[in-house]
Amino acid sequence: MQTNMGLIDSLTGINNRRYLDERLPTEISRSQRYKKPLSCLFIGVDQLDQFNHSYEHATGGKILKQVAYNIYRALRITDIMGRYGEEEFAVLLIETDIANACEVAERIRCSIQQQRIEMEGQPVEITISIGVSGTQQIPDQSAKTVGESMLAAAGKALCNAKQTGKNQVHCA
Repeated sequence: MQTNMGLIDSLTGINNRRYLDERLPTEISRSQRYKKPLSCLFIGVDQLDQFNHSYEHATGGKILKQVAYNIYRALRITDIMGRYGEEEFAVLLIETDIANACEVAERIRCSIQQQRIEMEGQPVEITISIGVSGTQQIPDQSAKTVGESMLAAAGKALCNAKQTGKNQVHCA
């Protein structure tokens, strides 16, 4: 079986942004066609740069791998996850409305906070902030336009979560 390595993040072993960008219009179209909800989580690791400066640089990679693993464990097999940026992950929650997506996000946030990673013999608490958005069924808008709006709303909600104290979930 051949896999497309260009769609996998080499550090975490999960899908990458390119994969998400390819899947998003398909999932938006499916959501529109069957009139099913679709939600997006934008997840950012809090203070990753601080960990990289305080400890050796490999620390950031270790944290990203742990966070990716914990997010993946919290999802259903039908959900789509990928590394979206340096310290961000994006998740598409299939057939999930925004209220349920916020519950999933909070569960993920709590599971990450409970994890401890050993750094120089000391347990370190990792936290994440999450922005949540959902599709809005707007007639005559392309799947690409709806997808871009959904990602932008989740990204803005993530920024709000980080700016108002981190380690929290904000819903668009």
